[in-house]
Amino acid sequence: MTLTKEQLKKEKVLSRLIDEIFNATGFDSVNNTDSVNITVGNETSDFDNIFFYKNKSTIIFIERTIRTNSKNRLSDHARKKKDYFKACCDRKQIFLDQLKSKFPKLRTLLRTYSTNEINLAYIYTSYESLGAHYKKRYSNLHFWDLKQLYYFFTLASIIKKTARHEIFSFLGIPLQSQNIQSSAIPWNKYRGMI
Repeated sequence: MTLTKEQLKKEKVLSRLIDEIFNATGFDSVNNTDSVNITVGNETSDFDNIFFYKNKSTIIFIERTIRTNSKNRLSDHARKKKDYFKACCDRKQIFLDQLKSKFPKLRTLLRTYSTNEINLAYIYTSYESLGAHYKKRYSNLHFWDLKQLYYFFTLASIIKKTARHEIFSFLGIPLQSQNIQSSAIPWNKYRGMI
C-alpha cells in the first residue's frame, strides 16, 4: 500500500517520537524489523520497532499505525495485533527462539535470561486515539496515541534515562525485575513541615 503525503508526514512524526523516547531512556533498538515476518501458531506479523533495555530482561515491540481512517478499521487492526501478541506470549519459547534466529542483536540478551525472566511488552502507537472500551478489550497491548507519545517524549527529553522508570511503570513491569532498586523505602514515613 502506497502512503499519501499526509500519511508519510504522520509516519515520520510517530517514528521520530518513538526513536527519541527510547534512545533518550537508554534502550537499544533492533534495526530493520518491519520487513521480517514472524509466525507463531496460526498468527503472522511483523514489528515496526523492537527495543530492549541494555543488560536487562525487557523487550518492547512497537506498532506504528497511521493508515486507518475510521475507528472500526483502527480497532480491527489492534485486534489482529492483540491476537498475534497473545500467540507470542502463549508460545513464548518458540517466539523467543525465532527472535534469536531472525535478529542477531537479541541473541545475547535471550541467552542471558531464562524464558520466564524475559518481559515482553507491546505498545500500539497510533495517530488517532482508540476508545477506552477497545483498550480494555485488548488489554495485553499498551496504547500510546499522540498525547501519550508527547508526554513520554517530553519526559525523556528532560530527565533522559530516568524516564525509563515511567515507561516500565506504564507497562506494568516491576523495577525489581529490571534489577533497579526503588529509592523509596515503604516502611519509613516522612512527616513534612506542612
